[in-house]
Amino acid sequence: MSVLNAFLSTWSNARQTFGEGTPQPGKQYDASGALRQAQSTVKSAAPGSKWTGGAANAYGAANTEHGRVLGRLAGLDQRLSAHVDESAQVVSAGRRDLDAVRKWEVDAAASAPQGQAGEQMRMAIVQKGIAQVQEIIQRSNGDLNAIGGKIRGLDGEYQALSDQKFANREGPQFVGPDGKKDEEEAKKKSPEEVGKEDSEALQNGQLTPEQHQRLVENTTLSREQQTALDDGKLTLPPEQMSYLQGFSRAFGDKTPAEIKAIMDEAGPDGGRVADVFQLASNPNIKTGLPETEPPSTSNPASGGKYAFAGRHPKGSRWTRLDATKLRRTDAQP
Repeated sequence: MSVLNAFLSTWSNARQTFGEGTPQPGKQYDASGALRQAQSTVKSAAPGSKWTGGAANAYGAANTEHGRVLGRLAGLDQRLSAHVDESAQVVSAGRRDLDAVRKWEVDAAASAPQGQAGEQMRMAIVQKGIAQVQEIIQRSNGDLNAIGGKIRGLDGEYQALSDQKFANREGPQFVGPDGKKDEEEAKKKSPEEVGKEDSEALQNGQLTPEQHQRLVENTTLSREQQTALDDGKLTLPPEQMSYLQGFSRAFGDKTPAEIKAIMDEAGPDGGRVADVFQLASNPNIKTGLPETEPPSTSNPASGGKYAFAGRHPKGSRWTRLDATKLRRTDAQP
């Protein structure tokens, strides 16, 4: 076998790794158009100003959350489609580069003279060609592995949207003398009242496992929510903001020093208190409800300084904590 034939055999094996036919684009995985339309339809079904009260608030919160999930699914579909397009481009580029190397190799070998000198030239040409083929394979594999990692990363985000609860978070559990839960009484509690009770329990060192879980759920942000917070565009369900503001206002007239002492005593839950203050007092966080005057903590339109009751002066350090300290969905409770 001549050195050129050896190169062509190596080249053929490398070319087979790129498959045959036109690489499929990512549009087959992109249903974002239909999802955006569904999101628009959901938004148009919001309660509006003609329907108010507890039931309207609960429906509005679920409606807002449903629309948010549809929007996130649309975004994920677009990202998946883009990544598949990227992989198709890597395959196409690899094929083109290999074809170019083969043409150069064949042309260069043909131009070499006959005899021993020509054979040595062809050997050098083949060595250079094989090195170029290896470089193309390594580069393409690296690019495809990186894109594969991005696609695998989307799986967790899709999974996070597969277990959505389009309803109010559970209120506190009430237990009567017979040990049975008083469900009717629990339903009467608003998110603001639940937040207040959970806050008082934490301040008294009596936070129950259920209250701890509520505190964790209401102060945990997904990566997308953290990014939106950093950009000043975060939207939270109204009942979540109401819970946070009820929790915050329950600290009443306590000074920052007194609050810090409570946080230190609460251990890991103390950090959650700082998260509550950040979220509840941030006026850039919206809920989708209309603004009211005075601002409402039971049906809040946004966060704000009114989330504090008592001596929390303007410019308090609680409103300036680093947003990156907020817990994400992958953080430990």
